[in-house]
Amino acid sequence: MLFFFVLLSFCFAFAGIWNEYLLAQYINGLLGGGYQVVFFTFTVFAASLGLGSIIFNFIPHRIRTWRTLAGVQIFVGFFSLMIPRYFELLSSQGAGLFLALMPAAVLGAATGLEIPFLYYKSRIAISKILASDYLGMFLGIILYPIMVSARFQIRGMIIFNSLISLFLGILLFFFREPVSEGPRVLKSEASLPRSPFAAACVLAFVLSFCSFAYQNLAGKLIVSVVGENLFTQSYVLGFFIFGMAFGAFIVDRKKRTAEESFSRLALVETWICVISATIPLVVYFAAGSFFLFEGTLIVLSENALVMSMSLIFSLFTMLIGALTGMELPLLFGWLNLSSEDRRSFWLIAANYSAALVAGAFCAFYLASLLGHSYSFVLIVAINLMALLYIQAKRGLLLKLKEFTPIGLVVVAVFLNTRYLNASRNFFLDVYYSKFSTVELSWPGIKNTLKAVQYEGRTSRIESFYQNIDLRSTYGSAVEGREESFALFLNKQPQFDSLIYQNYHGSMVAAAKSFLLEKPQKVLVLGAGDGLLARAMLDVFPTLQMTLVEIDPEMIRLSQEMLPISSLNLGSLSDPRVRVVIGDAYSYVRTTSEQFDLVLVDFPYPTNIDLSRLYSFEFYSGVRRVLSASGVAILDAPINFDFAGDTVTHRSPVVRQLLATLYYAGFKEPFCFGPFDPFIAIAKDNRKLQIDFEKTREVKNSIFVNLRDLHHLIGDIQFNQEDVNYVL
Repeated sequence: MLFFFVLLSFCFAFAGIWNEYLLAQYINGLLGGGYQVVFFTFTVFAASLGLGSIIFNFIPHRIRTWRTLAGVQIFVGFFSLMIPRYFELLSSQGAGLFLALMPAAVLGAATGLEIPFLYYKSRIAISKILASDYLGMFLGIILYPIMVSARFQIRGMIIFNSLISLFLGILLFFFREPVSEGPRVLKSEASLPRSPFAAACVLAFVLSFCSFAYQNLAGKLIVSVVGENLFTQSYVLGFFIFGMAFGAFIVDRKKRTAEESFSRLALVETWICVISATIPLVVYFAAGSFFLFEGTLIVLSENALVMSMSLIFSLFTMLIGALTGMELPLLFGWLNLSSEDRRSFWLIAANYSAALVAGAFCAFYLASLLGHSYSFVLIVAINLMALLYIQAKRGLLLKLKEFTPIGLVVVAVFLNTRYLNASRNFFLDVYYSKFSTVELSWPGIKNTLKAVQYEGRTSRIESFYQNIDLRSTYGSAVEGREESFALFLNKQPQFDSLIYQNYHGSMVAAAKSFLLEKPQKVLVLGAGDGLLARAMLDVFPTLQMTLVEIDPEMIRLSQEMLPISSLNLGSLSDPRVRVVIGDAYSYVRTTSEQFDLVLVDFPYPTNIDLSRLYSFEFYSGVRRVLSASGVAILDAPINFDFAGDTVTHRSPVVRQLLATLYYAGFKEPFCFGPFDPFIAIAKDNRKLQIDFEKTREVKNSIFVNLRDLHHLIGDIQFNQEDVNYVL
């Protein structure tokens, strides 16, 4: 029977985590909003998990049966099947966030009943239930991006997940109650003094909050170092959950008294604090070393290097996860709680609720205020206060030897705060300089580090949406090289002060060539640096422009930072430009305005959120806001190989992108480049061509980047299976 209960817990968790992911993707596709809406969805789902555990306390004993749990599963299965139709209705009615989040609240509450039910009915140790639950979550987290990258439709994934719930419901419906079970007599809440239990609930909340905050911050830090991609995010979270499963599994291998459990909890918290306090310092230094020795000690392709770094750094989160997985079972051991005690379910609810607060607090406030690195220090300080409480509760706070673990934490925090900036600057300078040592000796390494230092300096600003890297490279009179300034978003290049006119000049020259008459209203999506706006205003001085940028920090830097404002000449403060802080995906689907020209300048689609901006739904929105003869020009994520006089495309994205545009209504896309590739599309589907007579009027237009690339791409057969759908 133990295997059956463990398998049930595993399947419950797998289906639950997929419901959470699929709902987030659906709501983000319906309303837009990017990370903000995703975090709202996760928060509501996690809050409802805690609510489900609380509700379980009020369910009468006589209906706490396997058939009741079967009914919950069957409800979850049928409710999940109705989700696509529900969101279609919301989309047609233009409903808001509250109604969109309702399924997350309902499914979260239903899912929150599962573990308390299983723990109550199975009478097996909480550690085994939690271990199998975490393993199910781990498998779901790892498989989800694989299914997405394999282009499985979201509807098919919902059906698959619903069938799992329905199968489990039917299985449980015919599951026989053990004859020997008899009536359960729940322990009275008076069996334990109220103050220790109340303190235990607060402690469970604080410890879970700190652990999930570490995971959230470590995930963002590792992704910012390794690179923004779907698999890195999944590895970080997946290995954390796997570590929790391992920790929960091993913690009860030895029977402990209440005092021994509490003592072990103090040791666990000490190591969590020490490891977490040093994560930013170690990750930045290790990442810089990876790139410094690339090609000598480390001989890997770019993709293999990224994969290796992701796996190695994920071990940090797995270690914290293993220690985190021990916390709740140890608290149960301290309080001598069992499935017969009502308060065990309150402890589970506190644990669930803390995860939601950690995600929302770290994502929305803490990381934006302090940056991901220094946020670790604040969370460690909170964790340290919990550790001091544990030591005081054990009556050991005044003993000198008990200050040793606390001293370790203080030393770790000091090292992090003292050397963090140096470690981060080391990583950024090595990464952007592209220098690596060729000689494995101290003089050779020292010489490479000097070259890195002389080449330039990089500073990083961490906003809620992205990492903004500002790099200044030093000029050299000997080499005839000018000093330059470059901007990178999540390590993707945006502009270089020496050559930025090439990119923007090509886009403006193409607009001049394609438009039948001077544009009166122009929509710019992205391009928060203001350079594209400046280029357009110089060529079309009478236009009215709306610029939509999701990151207010990018707008602030473009207006206030001299290296950028000296290039855009205050374009974002020009009365002809209206700046909208918002999500471009939402804007093109909801605005009532129409535009003669739409210019799209986004980072390339390296994650699920950015892939929305290259989707059927987004391009349908672009077509919706174009005037009858309007034109849109898109920065295209197309890579080319250059060999002699020949150029060939080498991106599998080309077929998917053109198919998506085709089915969104743009039948005649015009590709040009190749150094900065673009795709131009017209609402009336007229054939577009570069008119070089018109482009001569545009300053900084680069004729070599206005080549027709259709013959390089070839006659691609458009297939609906290649279309990038969000919903």
